[in-house]
Amino acid sequence: MIFSFITRKIALTLCLCYIAHKRRSTEEGKGVMRIVYLSLLLALIALALIGLSAMPPVAAQDPTATPAAAATIRPVPTLPPHLASSIVWHAEYFNNIELKGSPVLVRSEFTPNYDWGFGSPLPGVVDNAYFSARWTRTVYLEDGIWLFKVWADDGVRLYIDYRLVIDAWYSQKLNTYTWYLWLAGGNHTLRLEYFELEGTARVGLEWQKLHEPHELRVLFSADRLTINEGECVTLWWDAEPTQSRDGAPAQSVLFMGLPVEKTGSYESCPAQTARYSLEVIIDDQFSEWYDVTVEVIPSDDPFPVSFGVDRTSIRRGECVGIAWSTHNARRVYLEGRPVELSGGRTECPIASEIYRLRVVKNNWTIEERAITVYVTP
Repeated sequence: MIFSFITRKIALTLCLCYIAHKRRSTEEGKGVMRIVYLSLLLALIALALIGLSAMPPVAAQDPTATPAAAATIRPVPTLPPHLASSIVWHAEYFNNIELKGSPVLVRSEFTPNYDWGFGSPLPGVVDNAYFSARWTRTVYLEDGIWLFKVWADDGVRLYIDYRLVIDAWYSQKLNTYTWYLWLAGGNHTLRLEYFELEGTARVGLEWQKLHEPHELRVLFSADRLTINEGECVTLWWDAEPTQSRDGAPAQSVLFMGLPVEKTGSYESCPAQTARYSLEVIIDDQFSEWYDVTVEVIPSDDPFPVSFGVDRTSIRRGECVGIAWSTHNARRVYLEGRPVELSGGRTECPIASEIYRLRVVKNNWTIEERAITVYVTP
């Protein structure tokens, strides 16, 4: 409204200017000019006041205050790709318990350690039950013995360098599984897989380097981790109470699902690569699992046996040499009597005779050989 009034005032001033121009030599003209000058002055003052009122107020400044520094916009720090891939896990979630199909959620996460209770990893996207997840990461580990521990309710699997080392892929209450191995220094690929069937959902993983042997709560190993087919290994364990979880005495120990003494050993001759498990039951709610994998190199003839004589026909009064050799055998019998695993002897039969060799192999199978020596007068 004020602006409209000033506009009309300026228009009137222009009209007065035109009249004053026509009558500038008369007294009337001079009076009009004075009115024009006054009107223009008032119009300019009004415009200045309007301009000042439209400006935002300026806060009063304390003359003793320190001037504020100008704001600096800093970008969000990001890790280099080669470093980020070694720290962050690649997580995939599936709305089934078989890790099948396309994941419904893919994101980057830090080390898996979750207790979802009866909830979901992401409500509205991942189901509360009957879901599965996979976490993959490349990590640098120093040379040495490393202890890996996973816990889950329900199923869980752990792969190290694409090798399955912990396999508990079944519905279960909360359990902890432990596995240790020697690793060469360098990058190693870890993969953790998990499924939730029903009830509470929980999964976690941690690892640490074992600098001293006594840091092992339970010892479980084999005298050899790689053998040729037909050979045997001795597995041994020590799960005395002072070495159990937090120093608590173990209730019982199961080797391959069978109850055993807390300290013991077992000989095995696997025909193919095999994984052996030891379960240390601490109490009704907690068990520790340990695994040892023995790699078996296939062989075309894992249990070779040779048996022969230098002659199959002799005259009465002559002698014959008998020789045998075995590999991966437990016991050898010649004519029903125990003999060394490989050896020889001389026989001087007075009549034709059949010599029999019986070999008990490492896998407890039995092979028999027979040779006839003919005796002529």
